[in-house]
Amino acid sequence: MRSFRCFAGLPLFMLLLIAGTASAQRQIRGRVSDKASGNPIGGSMVSVVGTLINSTTNDNGEFVVNAVSGDVQLSVRRIGYRRQLVAVPSSQATANVLLEKDVLRLEEVVVTGTATTIERAHAATATAVVQGDEVTRAPALDLTNALQGKVIGARINMNSGAPGGGGQIQIRGVTSLNGNGEPLFVVDGVIISNVSIPSGANSITRASGAAPASTQDNMVNRFADVNPADIESIEVLKSAAATSMYGSRATNGVILITTKRGRSGVPRFSLTQRVGSNSPLKLLNSRVFTDTSQLIARGDNDAWVRANITNNQIPHFDYQKDLFGHGSPSYETVATISAGTDNGSTRYYVSGTNKYDDGTMLNTQARRQSLRVSVDQLFTTKWSVNIGANIIRTLAARGLSNNDNTNTSPFYGFAYTPAIINLNAADPATGLFVRNPFAGGGSFSSNPFETMTHIKNDEDVFRQIANASVAYEAWNNSSNRVQLRVLLGVD
Repeated sequence: MRSFRCFAGLPLFMLLLIAGTASAQRQIRGRVSDKASGNPIGGSMVSVVGTLINSTTNDNGEFVVNAVSGDVQLSVRRIGYRRQLVAVPSSQATANVLLEKDVLRLEEVVVTGTATTIERAHAATATAVVQGDEVTRAPALDLTNALQGKVIGARINMNSGAPGGGGQIQIRGVTSLNGNGEPLFVVDGVIISNVSIPSGANSITRASGAAPASTQDNMVNRFADVNPADIESIEVLKSAAATSMYGSRATNGVILITTKRGRSGVPRFSLTQRVGSNSPLKLLNSRVFTDTSQLIARGDNDAWVRANITNNQIPHFDYQKDLFGHGSPSYETVATISAGTDNGSTRYYVSGTNKYDDGTMLNTQARRQSLRVSVDQLFTTKWSVNIGANIIRTLAARGLSNNDNTNTSPFYGFAYTPAIINLNAADPATGLFVRNPFAGGGSFSSNPFETMTHIKNDEDVFRQIANASVAYEAWNNSSNRVQLRVLLGVD
């Protein structure tokens, strides 16, 4: 799956002719604090109005930013606070800023296009914003699961509980019997592919009749490849106006993902380790037979029942506990490092993730490995470059589930098999799995434990998402900004 996008306001050689930029000649130091409590506000963005120069406050709210000679104006922003403009005359080298809470979040900057942002109060499109910490606050199978209940008006339905995810997202109530009703996914300006890969399991189960492939294949939403730990924010464009920016592909809405970037200051290293296990919430018990007449009344292989079962010895086996009662450890390791020069001219961000989810059903699991690098370089007060690369590998063993018309799926096999024979055992005569004399498949039907032990319904996806952009700040004041940008992307 490959896609290529290029946006250019003017050819690059024309941009090189745009006159002159002033080099930084002095430094401004300061501290950003909460106006009500006086506590420092880390992670605030401090930028020099009219230039691309910016810096980020450290955990103590302190910042250092370069500025051109003469009087300048600083713009200070932080999510959840109102933007503050601070005038700094040429004779002043310090600036302390107090930010007020933005309760209604009307000054929150939302992304409305590939390189377009606007304050929520002025946005003409319906936009929902989910911050990165909201996505990773609680562990989830994948990004699709993590978004459930966080986007108003979006229907997020899961195909199954199989490891690795497998859900669909619908915005604005758009549905289709045959077409794709999912939104367009854009990561850092790159339109990513969301083509699901059918495994062909439908050919075995005949869940959709004679059709070779269908949604019954329990396909994975490729949106699940994106690492939630790398996300800074997610904007969901729900109105029809999204088509004016992205064309007909945005008819079903657009999900814009902005990933994390480096911050100014000393290197910050973070290591997160999660360990746990998955278990079924509730299992359905099988019927306990107390008399052979009850078995014979079923009308299924009476000869086998009379030959092997007596009233005094009617065994009972918990098939579902044996198939779903696995509690192997699952784990997730996330390591990040972020740093940059004090003046913000160079910033980088590196992250690596290794996540393994062991399924509760036999022979099911999922693993995601990713490595991401982002570098920002400010060459002058007007020119900047950003380069990002993300390498992802996703492996999943999906097993067999969902609908079934051939009595192959364990869910159907157990429904037709009385729990009086230990299917999860070897036949003393052959050393193979015990034959299943029930389940409506003739004298010897499929053994669900044998099926799930040997089935290979695996998926191995290796993808690279990369982006590069060159930006020129043509004009910038306290209320408006004109930026020319060339953006390249590949998936």
